[in-house]
Amino acid sequence: MLKRNVTALYNQTVLLRNALNHTDTAYIALHKNLTSTSGMLKSLNSTLAELNRGLYSLNSTYGKTYIGVITVHRAILASGAYGRGNLTQTEAEEIATQTGTTPEFVYAVFNSVYPVYANAGSGAITDTFLANVTEGIIKAGSPSAQVPLVEAYGKAFYLEVEAFDQKAGSEYALQGMSSGELTKAVSGIATSVLHKLPEAVLQTNQTIVVNGFGRLDAKAFSGIVETAISLGPSPSARPLRTPPLRLRSPSSATLLTIPFQSSRT
Repeated sequence: MLKRNVTALYNQTVLLRNALNHTDTAYIALHKNLTSTSGMLKSLNSTLAELNRGLYSLNSTYGKTYIGVITVHRAILASGAYGRGNLTQTEAEEIATQTGTTPEFVYAVFNSVYPVYANAGSGAITDTFLANVTEGIIKAGSPSAQVPLVEAYGKAFYLEVEAFDQKAGSEYALQGMSSGELTKAVSGIATSVLHKLPEAVLQTNQTIVVNGFGRLDAKAFSGIVETAISLGPSPSARPLRTPPLRLRSPSSATLLTIPFQSSRT
């Protein structure tokens, strides 16, 4: 009986040793998984913070560029360059100094507006048309990877300008404002656009590759954009937590680099 008891105790000791070995292996695997997850969360936080900065930068840049387009257009119109069909270097430099822009920006506005002005007259140069001119200028100065997001923003901006003019009762309401009134009105438009951007992204029907997230469809990317915007401006001033993603259902153009690439589907 003593021999049997000792043998049973030995067998139990072997089982316990094997169980401890398995536990140790499981602990090592768990530690590796937790370390990997921690690294992934840091990467996701970094991506959200960078996307947040890029979105707020785009929002600020777009509004300022639109104001610049309107201001420069009014100066070109007053100079008579549209009527003559050409803009001299001296005029471009004078208008740039007057409007706080650059001669290159002045030429960009002239070259975008003049063909339409020549074919359809000044009546065709509406606030919404100048919003399209702004989108073209912003896109020309953006990395190719950012173009889809600029296009989504541009569409939302156009619709907000259109809604503003309809409420004001004129397609030229913004062009007729003073500098202070224009800045205030465009600021309100840009704020509204930022909140509606996730829906605009959702409608692009594109797949997006985002660092830390991989390849995402428009619905998932829309949720990430919404989350990044919800962090508010300058979230790096406080510890950035990983918020839950809510997936929704159905100046010159100098932007911060937003880490994603896209392809149409």
